Amino acid sequence: MRFFLPHTGKGEAEAAYQEIKKSLSSQFRLPLLESRIFSLSYTNSKKKWYAEVGQLEEQEGQYEILAIFESKQYIVFTRTKQGGAGPIIVVDKAEVTDIENFEMVAS
Repeated sequence: MRFFLPHTGKGEAEAAYQEIKKSLSSQFRLPLLESRIFSLSYTNSKKKWYAEVGQLEEQEGQYEILAIFESKQYIVFTRTKQGGAGPIIVVDKAEVTDIENFEMVAS
């Protein structure tokens, strides 16, 4: 899957992604890795969960996943269907069972 950021044009996606990344890095006071994650499968409280960019998160089904970042944990950035701020989901690396990255495209 080629990298995209939902609700942004191709020319705007990179700048918007970097802005989200900068904000999260500042908020969590952690460096975020350069990996571009498309989807994440994980287990939490003995339940299996799946997060995919552009889809609704599974727990409540009302927040769209805009981006998934990697640091000491995985950080799933969401927003409401109306475009407002959604919850940030933090996933411990020990809970992750599968990761799919976006394709690396040469500049």
